[in-house]
Amino acid sequence: MSLTYSHFIHLDCSYCLTLLNKNESKQELLLLFVFQFARGAGLALNFDCVWILVLMLRKCITFVRMTKLATVLPLDQHILFHKMTAFAIVVFVLMHTIAHIGNAGMD
Repeated sequence: MSLTYSHFIHLDCSYCLTLLNKNESKQELLLLFVFQFARGAGLALNFDCVWILVLMLRKCITFVRMTKLATVLPLDQHILFHKMTAFAIVVFVLMHTIAHIGNAGMD
């Protein structure tokens, strides 16, 4: 599940700093943050929705066992890992939806 968090942390700090230097309003900065938050959660969802399928396919599990990922991932407990990924999908769906609702409320 730690792979999904690295995809979630997707903030464009240089663009935010550029806006701060231009003295943009706080509402525009908040809008940018909400947009980036929704985008990061969406990227994590893209990864998780593919990964949850990979964990249930036998040939994919066999292929992943032959790579270096086998030392890091709990592939022998792939059903538990599948459930953990499903939980992460639920969390990211909620975060993504809340960010989009916040984005719509600012317009």
